[in-house]
Amino acid sequence: MDLQSDFDLVFSSVLVEHFDDPIAILNKHHQMLRPGGLIFIGMPNTRYLHRIFMGIFCKVVLDVHRTHPMSLPLLRAYARSKEMEVLFCNSITAFRPFYPTPLWFTWCGRAITKGLRLAGVDNIPNRFAGPFIFFIAKKNNAGKFGLK
Repeated sequence: MDLQSDFDLVFSSVLVEHFDDPIAILNKHHQMLRPGGLIFIGMPNTRYLHRIFMGIFCKVVLDVHRTHPMSLPLLRAYARSKEMEVLFCNSITAFRPFYPTPLWFTWCGRAITKGLRLAGVDNIPNRFAGPFIFFIAKKNNAGKFGLK
């Protein structure tokens, strides 16, 4: 099977942020797509607030992640460079630790999440505290010869 333009959907989760060259990995995703196909990439947000907490509670996990791919402007710029339609590119939820923490911190995190939910602001995208980033884009419909 040739991995060039064979798939309608290319999905990866917790992959891109492990490579020094995110553009090369994004290019591999893009190359596998048929025209009209979707890229769906999920990655943890180990920047900002989570970087601080991971540095305290689980530095070994933090150390295997590259933070430069966790950039919404980088992902949007990549899509523009490939003439892709961005369907979604944002952080999700307001706050939730996704890494090992002591029990007392887990309970504090749950209390914060519950408070945010009760206030109705738990699903507001927040790049500073949102735990995950999702990027969904559609490859243009131009065929092999640029025809629509």
